[in-house]
Amino acid sequence: MMSCLLWKSVTVLSLVWAVGGQLSGDVRLIDSSGSTDTRIGRLEVYYNGQWGTVCQDNFGINDARVACRQLGFLGYIGYGVVRNALTVSASTPIWLDELGCFGSETRLDDCPHNSIGIHNCDRSDDVGLVCAINEDLRLVNSSGTTGLGPDGRLELFYNGQWGTVCDNSFSPNDARVACRQLGYDDYANYGRVGTLGFSQSSSTTRTWLDELRCLGNETKLINCPANTIGVEDCTHTQDVALFCISEGDLRLVDNSGRTGGSSGRLEVYNSGQWGTVCDDSFSPNDAKVACRQLGYADYTQYGRVGTLGFSQSSSTTRTWLDELQCLGTESRLIDCPANPIGVEDCTHTQDVALFCILDGDLRLIDNSGRTGGSSGRLEVYYSGQWGTVCDDSFSPNDARVACRQLGFSTYTRYGAVGTLGFSQPSSTTRIWLDQLRCSGTESRLINCPANTIGVEDCTHSEDVALVCGAATSPSSPSSPSSPSSTPTTSSNITSISTGVTIPIIIVVVILFIFLFCVFTNRRRRHVGRPATRAPVVANVRSTTVIIAKSTAPAAKGQDTAYPMQSKPQYSNQAPPQNVYPPQSAAPYTTGQQQPPAPYTTGQQPPAPYTTGQQQPPAPYTTGQQQPPAPYTTGQQQPPAPYSTGQQPPAPYSTGQQPAALYPAYPTGQPPPAPYLSAWGGAPPAYPG
Repeated sequence: MMSCLLWKSVTVLSLVWAVGGQLSGDVRLIDSSGSTDTRIGRLEVYYNGQWGTVCQDNFGINDARVACRQLGFLGYIGYGVVRNALTVSASTPIWLDELGCFGSETRLDDCPHNSIGIHNCDRSDDVGLVCAINEDLRLVNSSGTTGLGPDGRLELFYNGQWGTVCDNSFSPNDARVACRQLGYDDYANYGRVGTLGFSQSSSTTRTWLDELRCLGNETKLINCPANTIGVEDCTHTQDVALFCISEGDLRLVDNSGRTGGSSGRLEVYNSGQWGTVCDDSFSPNDAKVACRQLGYADYTQYGRVGTLGFSQSSSTTRTWLDELQCLGTESRLIDCPANPIGVEDCTHTQDVALFCILDGDLRLIDNSGRTGGSSGRLEVYYSGQWGTVCDDSFSPNDARVACRQLGFSTYTRYGAVGTLGFSQPSSTTRIWLDQLRCSGTESRLINCPANTIGVEDCTHSEDVALVCGAATSPSSPSSPSSPSSTPTTSSNITSISTGVTIPIIIVVVILFIFLFCVFTNRRRRHVGRPATRAPVVANVRSTTVIIAKSTAPAAKGQDTAYPMQSKPQYSNQAPPQNVYPPQSAAPYTTGQQQPPAPYTTGQQPPAPYTTGQQQPPAPYTTGQQQPPAPYTTGQQQPPAPYSTGQQPPAPYSTGQQPAALYPAYPTGQPPPAPYLSAWGGAPPAYPG
């Protein structure tokens, strides 16, 4: 027995030595140069003799803590998805998905997760991580995300705990030292958190630094003269917030002067001020480099500010870049061949504007090929091109997620393009998503469980079309009359699909004949009693009132979308209950609820399909409410594309392209995240 155990031990040790000393479940960080001697990079885990990546699905604070602790660090600064130089080949396995660490585990593979290698992710989901060492700094932004952004509440990592910096005596020298330690060239603004629009930390957070008096040449903030660590007389209203910046940083400025979005006038930071880029020789390669530097996957349009609907800068603004000639491989626009900085022969009518895009962005495209509206064929951007979504398994949850990502509160209808009256794309258009199974809580459609991107068995007749926005209220028809008093006419039935209209008319005629017979029989039995139709009229009107109440707008926050599971088809709400008597009921007597006369505006007949069965509506008939026009009065319409027919996705999703208002000190969109050479871009930060 002992010899057997010894033999097994020797065999295991030999295998470990043969593969370089790696054990199953080991983790590492690898930077853009391929070095693993780093604390920032792509997170990888070792299984079956091969390194593979970790998917971002549900990757959170506790997962980051466990991974950094396993790597020998005390904590983490930030995490996100890797981009550009950190992306690996498609053949690299994705080993871990759906991690759910509690935070107390010593190794990442001890955490709950999908079976090894089981995932629904692609290369755009690979996790990158920055681990913390003592005396590190980080910035916590207004949404509470941490670590990798250029602005936010300033915090110091000390003795395994993050703490704040008090603003007593905080000066420009302190701000410069902090920004340089974070990897930036300088600061753009500093002040108290409340003044700069950031939240203060929790009451249990320590304040580590107070009464800082940096000379400006220190390499670390903790090396500056100050009170002893932890000795302070501050409250968290005095927490310092900071905006950092570097030479060559870019921003996009919209017509409201806001920055942080994915479209606008392109500006570059140089010598302490923002300036524009001239469109002389500006090309697709220049646009690609600019959008990648800003953290996006690619561009969709570029051109002069006036052409794309943006305003030119003031006459005192410098034009920093002219005659750009990027190859397309550069990581920063300022690295491209061009005239020397500030040497140009342009006016501000030639300022460049730009639309950038991320993999997974969505758009709705109408029958005129326009985008930006609330209805149309649903398309997703991936790997440099737009593609469609197949309706296999497409559900209300999928529709909700898509409409929310597009900036709407919910959906009202969805179905195949032909069913909702929209056209199919060309036969060469890819179908990117199939078999979606969203839970409804995802912020982006591409994050939902589904087939691997591009794996599908659909035709373009199955492309999904979508109508987003709150459901139209039946209490506000085009006619000034209210539903409860609108006479029944043929025009009131046109909102019902044509396939159901004829059976409805037949039912109504039969009911009318039945009621006429009942009424005639009563007159024969009560010859001496004066006949009147008043009871019947009263009953029909009362029935109409009941139906009108049942179609009133849903309460705020209630889902009113169509088609809703467990609700009849062709209606935004459940039909009124007990409107019709059971089949075995005796003929209607005075005061008994009658079936309604032909349906009034906004009222729906009982759907032929059973409750919960999803049936797409037929194409719109004359007089039926149509999807809203893509461009309403006052809505900004993107001009004709500068590039070949491609349109930007609009409106942009909540959380995808934040439009934070940066204070002008000077005017300042902060630059992308630090560690540019390692990240190859600006990975988004996640909650810390």
